[in-house]
Amino acid sequence: MEIKDAITRCLMVFVIVFGIGLHKAEAQLVITPGNEIQGWTADSLVRNVLMSGGVSISNVRFNGYDDDLVCDNIGIFETGITPTNLGIESGLVIATGNVRVAEGPNDLTEKNDSTTCSGYYDSSLARLATDSIYDVAVLEFDFVPWDSIISFSYVFGSEEYPEYVDGPYNDVFGFFVSGLNPDGGAYANTNMALIPGTTEVVSINTVNDHHNQQYYVDNAGGSTIQFDGFTVVMTVSFKVVPMTQYHIKMGICDVGDFFADSGVFLEANSFQSPMSYAMLLDGMHYMEIPDGYQFCTNRLIDFETETTWNYDNVKWYFGDGTSAQGLHVQHAYTRDGFYEVMNVLYNPYRAMDSVYLSKVIEVRSKYGSEEGFTCYDVPYLWHGMQLSEPGIYTDTLESYMGCDSIVTLNLSVGDFFLTDTVAESCDLFKWYGQTYNTSGQYEHTLLSTMGCDSIIRLHLTINHVVETDTVATSCGTFTWYGQTYQTSGQYEHILRTVMGCDSIIRLHLNIDPVMESDTTAISCGGFTWHGRTYDSSGDYEQLFQTALGCDSLVILHLTVNQESLQRALQGPTQVAAASNMIYANYEYFVSDSLSLPPNMLNWSCTHPDWIVSPSENRYHCHLWVTNIGQGTLIARTEHDCDTVYSIDINATWFDVDEDNGIPLKLFPNPAQTEVTVRTEEILRIRIIDAIGQVALEKIFDQTDAACIDIGIIPQGVYLVEISTNKGKTMRKLVVSR
Repeated sequence: MEIKDAITRCLMVFVIVFGIGLHKAEAQLVITPGNEIQGWTADSLVRNVLMSGGVSISNVRFNGYDDDLVCDNIGIFETGITPTNLGIESGLVIATGNVRVAEGPNDLTEKNDSTTCSGYYDSSLARLATDSIYDVAVLEFDFVPWDSIISFSYVFGSEEYPEYVDGPYNDVFGFFVSGLNPDGGAYANTNMALIPGTTEVVSINTVNDHHNQQYYVDNAGGSTIQFDGFTVVMTVSFKVVPMTQYHIKMGICDVGDFFADSGVFLEANSFQSPMSYAMLLDGMHYMEIPDGYQFCTNRLIDFETETTWNYDNVKWYFGDGTSAQGLHVQHAYTRDGFYEVMNVLYNPYRAMDSVYLSKVIEVRSKYGSEEGFTCYDVPYLWHGMQLSEPGIYTDTLESYMGCDSIVTLNLSVGDFFLTDTVAESCDLFKWYGQTYNTSGQYEHTLLSTMGCDSIIRLHLTINHVVETDTVATSCGTFTWYGQTYQTSGQYEHILRTVMGCDSIIRLHLNIDPVMESDTTAISCGGFTWHGRTYDSSGDYEQLFQTALGCDSLVILHLTVNQESLQRALQGPTQVAAASNMIYANYEYFVSDSLSLPPNMLNWSCTHPDWIVSPSENRYHCHLWVTNIGQGTLIARTEHDCDTVYSIDINATWFDVDEDNGIPLKLFPNPAQTEVTVRTEEILRIRIIDAIGQVALEKIFDQTDAACIDIGIIPQGVYLVEISTNKGKTMRKLVVSR
């Protein structure tokens, strides 16, 4: 600290600018107002965003304040992974409204956002304006350049493009510099925002689509930036006297009204003076020395200065109370520790005394120790030596930095172990994952807790299991060792031998069970079964012997139908099919059938296309007439003991669309979800499917029109039966979806 205090006025330190956590977005301008960056001041914005190298700053203010930012007309921006057409990827922005006014897309012609910090006034901006000024935003600070040039880059944009070009509403901005001019005289709030190669100030009227258009970007319809137009990236560059204090104001304001905001984008890390200055330690740049790097005690270290600055003198302070002069010096530290190395350049201009760099380094001697272990029969290899005895060993090495390193080894040696185990087992014995089935001596090698071999020896005796097989056959059941078995199979019983091992007796058993079988028969008269003839219905049994001598029982359930009765088949003989797509349904039944079991009847029809459907009571049957023609319906008993009469049937068409003199309309037809019927005095409407079942029925009170929801019935062909006070008529309906 004494060294720093001895440097009389102020020492300037390079500032390492760390990027702040800007929100990332792809191909989109993202802006964060200053009042949303917690704990930041105008100084924070300039120092961490705008500045680069070769310059120091002080007295930073925005609109006159140096406290935490409370304004939203200054902030930071970035353009995401894919750049926008702004030409600058990130930086600092000031505007005549909330800085988010610049975020795209370009969807308004005169966008403006009110600001939390209006009411500030600046005379330099007022002199540029042609009318009253509003929404002033001014960032200003003192700076000391380390070299003879100051430069930075910017883009100016506005919502006043292109409507107010050459008009009275011409927002203005400027970069006003005060300080010594190397070419003579002084800068006195001199505006450095000039068109390259001219003295013309950059503004809406001087850079647009018809004046200096090479510097203008028309952003109409742009997807990432709101401003209707803006300049290309412009660079401010002006001469300065090194190490001399200057003042700069970066300002912008609305002119004539509060509307159609404008803004200036200042490129990140572009405010700089191109001075080169660094120090090297043992050839390593001081900013690139790895964390944890240690220099050696009692070894010369090279200290070297790299700079393009015209200095008076170079001095090194090594942090151990010693110093040296010169661009390139050497120094050795005699004690371990941390030391702050300082390199000081003294200023020939005398506006300020000096600049300096500093770096804290660590200096250490190299010592080390380690523990070693080996087994009695394995030598321990250490630094080219083979060691087999326990003890402490040392060796001296030279490190990669040229420092001596003393290392110590504490070596331990493990002993050999042998263990015997005796075991006896019946048939199988498992030991350390292995299965043994014969007597003998076996060994297994383990690693001891010290990592050396340990041998376990097994002395094994195997007493094998005795097995016996028995074969037996039985009718019905079989009892063996107190257990009764009813099914064939293989069974085991375990006994203990005199050696305590299992003796297995295995039974192979065949059970021939009593066989029972049932036979059902129906006969017209007598029935012969296993040599005997039966004339009446009943259940009969016969007993046989199997080939193994076991009983086999067979049972006959016999029905004898001895009578043949004539019965009449009744139903219509003249029928009609509704159409070639709709079936007609007719019912037939057998009369005088009380003595005939209903399940004895089989129904059939000689017409190949008509469908016979017996009812649950098989005396009755439904006949579905599918087309015109003749056929015979027949009912006979299951065993042809009793045949009933047949009936001849003749089928003709009838037209379901005849109205019987009743005027009627049915529409739409085909229909999807509903159908309308119009006629006089409707009482009931029934929709009948192809098998004669009523799919839908509606009752009405003598209405002349009815709309019926048919969404619940499947698609197909139906008959619609309409009953009125004048009679009944039918129509065909096709439901199609």
